[in-house]
Amino acid sequence: MSRKVRCRTIAGLLIGCCAAGASAAAETSEPVRLRLFTYFPTNDQVAHLYRELPFDLRNDSGGALSLQVFTAGELPYTPFDMIKIVAAHQVDLVDGSVGLLAGDVPELNVFGMPFLCVSFDEFNEAVGGTRTIFADHLNEKADVRVLFHWTMPPQNVWTDTPIERLEDLKGKKIRVWNQQQVEMLKTIGAVQVSIASAEARSPSNEK
Repeated sequence: MSRKVRCRTIAGLLIGCCAAGASAAAETSEPVRLRLFTYFPTNDQVAHLYRELPFDLRNDSGGALSLQVFTAGELPYTPFDMIKIVAAHQVDLVDGSVGLLAGDVPELNVFGMPFLCVSFDEFNEAVGGTRTIFADHLNEKADVRVLFHWTMPPQNVWTDTPIERLEDLKGKKIRVWNQQQVEMLKTIGAVQVSIASAEARSPSNEK
C-alpha cells in the first residue's frame, strides 16, 4: 500500500468518527479543528507521515475537518500519557505503542511478548482475533475509540560487534520498552536500557 493510499485510509476513518461535527461545520463554514499528538520525534518517519495527514483530511472532507499535528516535545506529554490526555480532551487524537499503553490497558501486554508474532501476517491475524477485547475495554474505561491499527517494522538488535549466538549478547546494553523485553534480556544475560524515542539515535552512536 502506498503512503498516499495509507493516509487516505486513515483520513476516511477519522471522517467517519467525526461525521456529525463535519455536518455542523458545513452549516457554519467553519471547519472542525482537531489536534493529534504523536510521541514520535519530529525527525521520525512516522511523524513525517502524520504531517501529511492534514492535507488529505482537509481534501477528503471538503474542508470540513482541520487537523493540527504535534510531535514529541511540542506538547508536555509522554508516550505513557496517551489514553489519559485523549480521554480528558486535552487533544483529540493520539497514537500509542501497545507496550507503552499497557499500564492503562493490561490486555495489550500480549502484543509485547517477544517473538509472539514473527511476521506481519501473524500480527494481523492476532489483532483480528483480539482487537475487540481491548477496544471494548478502552471504550468502557476511558470513552475513547480505536480508529486504526498500525505496525512498526520488525525490531532488530543493532551492535558494533558480530553476534553469532545468544551468549554473545551477554553484558550488552539493549534498549527495551516493556517489561516482557526486560525479562527476556535478563534470561540471556543482557542489560536492559530505557531510552526515550527522541534520544534513541544519539546514545546508540556513543561507544
